[in-house]
Amino acid sequence: MNDLRRTRAGTGNRIALGVLILLVSLFVFICICGGFGGVGEMVSDVLLGFFGLADYAYTLALIVTALAVFLNFRVRMAAPQIVQLPVLVLI
Repeated sequence: MNDLRRTRAGTGNRIALGVLILLVSLFVFICICGGFGGVGEMVSDVLLGFFGLADYAYTLALIVTALAVFLNFRVRMAAPQIVQLPVLVLI
C-alpha cells in the first residue's frame, strides 16, 4: 500500500515537471518567434545574445524533453554509450 502511494505521488510530480518544462519552453519559443510584444522581444534578445541561433534548437529540444518527461519515456542505454554520445555529437 505504501509503495502505491509513492508511485502515485511520483507520477504527479513527473507530470507537473513535464507541464512546467513545456510551458516555459513554449513561452520561450513564442517569444523567439516574435510574440508577446515588448516582453517577448526582450526575452528573445537576451536568449539570442546568450545562445545565438542555436536557441531555436534548444527550445525545440526542451519541448521534446517535456513531452518525454510527461509521457514517462526513458532511454535505455548502457552507461558507456551515454558517455560516448556527447563526444559523438561534438565531433
